[in-house]
Amino acid sequence: MLTHPQIEDIRYQVQPRHGPVDVIGRYVLLAHRVAQLNGIHLSIGPVELLSDINRSNRASWAPLFPGLDVRCSEVGEHNAFAVIGRNQNGDIICTQGCRLYDFTGTTFTAAAEDMTFWYTNPHAHLSSGDTCVVRAWAGKLITGRADYAGATWVHPDYRGNYLVQILPRLVRAVGTTKWGPNAIFGIMAEPLVKNGLLRHNGFRNHEWSVDLSSATIGTYRFKLLWEKPADLAEDLAEYLDSSPSEAAHAESAGSSQQKALAV
Repeated sequence: MLTHPQIEDIRYQVQPRHGPVDVIGRYVLLAHRVAQLNGIHLSIGPVELLSDINRSNRASWAPLFPGLDVRCSEVGEHNAFAVIGRNQNGDIICTQGCRLYDFTGTTFTAAAEDMTFWYTNPHAHLSSGDTCVVRAWAGKLITGRADYAGATWVHPDYRGNYLVQILPRLVRAVGTTKWGPNAIFGIMAEPLVKNGLLRHNGFRNHEWSVDLSSATIGTYRFKLLWEKPADLAEDLAEYLDSSPSEAAHAESAGSSQQKALAV
């Protein structure tokens, strides 16, 4: 069990600084409540945890995105964090990461294609001939300070409990109010897009493709996802007005879950 949940409680860890702080604050409370109704405790943890969680759960999680892996990139408290979900035994059962990139003077497209989006020092990790080609036109518009949200994982026993709706929005909301980015973005592998996960995460803009061919990372076709902070604020406000907000204030977990199914 968690010994001092009040110390590691996302409601008290988030310090609103940027963006629509009222909407973000309300959403953090909603996310906490919906997770709590499903027996999950949410907190913000160090990004260093992601590589350990990934190694321990490779049967249900693909290799960790190297831009959030401390073994591959210069990430830490200054530019990255993870949202962690624990069950009543204290076991980590879900997570997602967020990283602040600085594309000042460049773009996502340029950083992805020169591989610095993937690795801080690409030459130390990649094989000769590894390439990335960004065909998504919007990649050239992502510049300046930009939040990347990704590396989502939910333990198989907890899938279907609304975490794929709650967690991605929560990570982007926390990153937005923490850093005040110009843009928010992510990438989603083609099999996940085809499985319908894109419709759950709230990104309203998406475009093919980011094509990666790497002996180290693998060969993938990704869809580029992006939004402005104003887009996120609009999505969060609409989500707060939908069934999950009713679920969060319901008297019992049973009635809450029934209402949340309407989403």
